[in-house]
Amino acid sequence: GSIGNSRPAGIRIDLNIEDTDEVLLFRGTHSTIDADWALKGSLELEGKNFFGLINKISNEFNKSSPIIPQIESKYQLTSSVFHTSKLIQFSDINIKTNQINTFGSFKYFIDDEPNFETKFTFNQLNLDSVFPNILENQNFVFLKNNWKIISKELLLNNTGTVKFFANGVSFKERLLGSAEVEIEIADQFFNFTKFNIGLPGISIIQGNGQLEINDEFPQFNGQVYASSENTRELFEWMGADLNIVPQGRLNNFEYTGLIRITPNVLQAYNFNSIIDSTTI
Repeated sequence: GSIGNSRPAGIRIDLNIEDTDEVLLFRGTHSTIDADWALKGSLELEGKNFFGLINKISNEFNKSSPIIPQIESKYQLTSSVFHTSKLIQFSDINIKTNQINTFGSFKYFIDDEPNFETKFTFNQLNLDSVFPNILENQNFVFLKNNWKIISKELLLNNTGTVKFFANGVSFKERLLGSAEVEIEIADQFFNFTKFNIGLPGISIIQGNGQLEINDEFPQFNGQVYASSENTRELFEWMGADLNIVPQGRLNNFEYTGLIRITPNVLQAYNFNSIIDSTTI
């Protein structure tokens, strides 16, 4: 077609990526809007290893090591696309793999100080399928051994917001409830402006805080509220041996206070806590 002010030019792209077996289809238009150009249309992408594709793209642009674990899984991705000289926007994103089914959006604002906004909602997130046998799982080990590289890649020259919501999360063969996390990435920090997670025993943990990444270890400092109507059930799900605790104990639990977490230390301070009828 022709590109001009009179009407949009149709664009069709069929792309096969041989070394990763990805297939990309794009159907859209290119037009001129108020002295700027605009590309818009629909995108379809499918292949055998979505997470491997992200690592490949990261390596092409940043020449970096893999930033996420290798979870080989067939996938399908569909999205609407809108791209100008100042904005890259993917809306109505739907990603389906063997492990996840998620909907969301992504905006990247191109400016002197570029920033992004992303939001994803999961119908149900099964962590057992992503991290089976979590402590020995290669994906968990990858995250544990490469957290410095991963965090620096995410923090380097990036400013933006990330929002996740899951209607249901499954872990250790239990449906935990819903989970919501909101993160602001800025000034080399992950600022958790909000987190709210359901756990077994009609339990919740919610709060906010800041995750700092330094050369020695990651450190989280924040404020937490936690409660449970069946603390025994919660601890048993976590793997605690409660045989020495009499039945009828460890029912209601409530905690409000500050916490500090590193890979080696969990510190609680300035807190008020109630266990059954005991106040601490």
